[in-house]
Amino acid sequence: MRGIEYMIPAGLPVATVEPEVDGPDERPAEPPPEKPVIASRFYHTSVEQLIEAGIPAVLAADIKARLDGWNWERLQLQDRAKREGWFNTARYYKELFALQRVHESLRPEIGDENYDRLLYALSYSNRVRVQDVIQFSPAEQAGLQAGDRIIEYGGQRVFSDYELNALSSEGRAGATVLARVARDGELLDVYLPRGPIGVRTTPERVAP
Repeated sequence: MRGIEYMIPAGLPVATVEPEVDGPDERPAEPPPEKPVIASRFYHTSVEQLIEAGIPAVLAADIKARLDGWNWERLQLQDRAKREGWFNTARYYKELFALQRVHESLRPEIGDENYDRLLYALSYSNRVRVQDVIQFSPAEQAGLQAGDRIIEYGGQRVFSDYELNALSSEGRAGATVLARVARDGELLDVYLPRGPIGVRTTPERVAP
């Protein structure tokens, strides 16, 4: 039986997206035309805020320039769609959806630590907190508790429910995998069988 694990795309603001209940671990190809995932959100941050979050000054200036470039692309998309009569259509939301996640492309380039700081500077969620543990699940057997933050799974940093679900669905089902959990200021290692974990989670924004 599949554990109740919410899937929230990486880096989205906590207040913007309502969590989904148990379902396929697949990111939708595009949002429904009648209800976009995030209507028209721009990247709002400054070089100073990026530096304050811990990103080096030169890198912060480069990130800010690229975020502004993506914001400009959104404005152009909106203007073109309105002029050509396809604003608020499936085509518009499909193209907008692609632009709303471009910050994720920075992660391999800037590394997990700076990506964590970037999410925080953008006021996006950057932690996955366990809200509830299902009885008799692998999570309960491994000792996971409500309030735990899942930091790593299988040696990879986890910043969102979507990432956690995707990682737990990889590899051979049942294979033992190491997860790292933050609890009361300490990092704990727990071992889980690869597959459904059996937790209800919620996104959080925590200073890196």
